[in-house]
Amino acid sequence: MGKRTESRAQRSLEVRILGMDANGHPMLATAQTLNISRQGVVLQGVSARVNRGELVSLQYKNRKVRYRVVWAGEPGTENAGQLGLEKVSLRDDLWGEDLPPQDDAPDTRIRRGERRQQRRFQASLPMEMRTAEGTPIRAEITDISLSGCYVNTLFPVPLDTIVSIVFWPGDDKMIVKGKVRASILGVGCGVEFVELSAVDRQRLEEFLDNRCLPANDRRLDAFERSTKEEHEVPAEPASPYRSSH
Repeated sequence: MGKRTESRAQRSLEVRILGMDANGHPMLATAQTLNISRQGVVLQGVSARVNRGELVSLQYKNRKVRYRVVWAGEPGTENAGQLGLEKVSLRDDLWGEDLPPQDDAPDTRIRRGERRQQRRFQASLPMEMRTAEGTPIRAEITDISLSGCYVNTLFPVPLDTIVSIVFWPGDDKMIVKGKVRASILGVGCGVEFVELSAVDRQRLEEFLDNRCLPANDRRLDAFERSTKEEHEVPAEPASPYRSSH
């Protein structure tokens, strides 16, 4: 039985979330963590609608780290107001000593860091993932590069599992063998491509260059540059849920 990528802890901590809502308006709000880890976090109490794939910044105490939204609870469901987030850079640490150390996966972080050297692209690609047991998992690729992809699924495959991924970059089907390098329950899993033929690599590279956007969000960069210092590190603990702008 594979070990989990990292320790997850149920913590209720107040954070500030900064970014753009689903309507393209600046968002500055407070929320509570439901569970946290070094790689991801689930928030609750987020009143604004936020699109999947959006980049946001979380501020906790005097630290601020950028995350990507990988799922959002639908209004009217028990998950309404929740966001599942994945950290953009593994080097950043938002929680410090407020989260127990990760003793179970020190080398996984290094492997993922190596994979991130490839240019990453935003994606919305339906896919099917199979394990050796043959059970298909239908989900969506939300982040992809020539060396791997991120699969958005509530029930990810365990760490180090060898999988076969079927997806359609363009009009033709592609089948790639991969290995799960990161797995967060309720968020998704990161898969490293371990077998990619030269022909498929060229097809995928052309698809990424011509039909996908880089995995960043310049709107958030511009908004953060325009945000004043007192908004980033508030002097008053009872800050408003939304910016006055």
